[in-house]
Amino acid sequence: MLAAVLRDFDHLALEDLPVPNPGAEEVVVRIRSCGFCATDYKAIKGIRRNVTFPAIVAEDPKQRVYEILPEGPDVIVEAAGPIKAVRLMVDLRRRGTRWNVFGITTHEKFELDGGLTHFLEGRMDASFGTTPLAMLKAIRLMETGLVDPEKTVSHRFPLTEIHQAVDTMAATDRGKVVVHP
Repeated sequence: MLAAVLRDFDHLALEDLPVPNPGAEEVVVRIRSCGFCATDYKAIKGIRRNVTFPAIVAEDPKQRVYEILPEGPDVIVEAAGPIKAVRLMVDLRRRGTRWNVFGITTHEKFELDGGLTHFLEGRMDASFGTTPLAMLKAIRLMETGLVDPEKTVSHRFPLTEIHQAVDTMAATDRGKVVVHP
């Protein structure tokens, strides 16, 4: 199988790896495409230093909430990474919304209206605070067609163009970047 393997910071190589053999009570999942997340980009560029080499990047499918029902979302998980996505998440809140800052891992700033935030009575979690039930609800929204994650994708690349995908991740005007094997 073709994989993007990070050998060192800024040393990303396409390698042909053997298909893993599942052990007892394990399965092998074939990834048809995946979102290229900011966490992978930061590891490649050395911004994120807690990386064990070699590392396979662009293998974890993640989505970002982009539009919701007119009355507003119950749960918002921002997983794309750009500060613009965090600001969109803040703007989408309604009374009682639970929101999770997952994708942004750098020290960028966003503003909250203190009075509005107080009266919305929402709850913010950071990173891994999203519960399995909240993730299940997000998946159901996508399955029923109420949320179309395809609208978040701005760029698609074959795995053989992984370096161009990395360059695209640096752009501030991008949406989700998807890599296809």
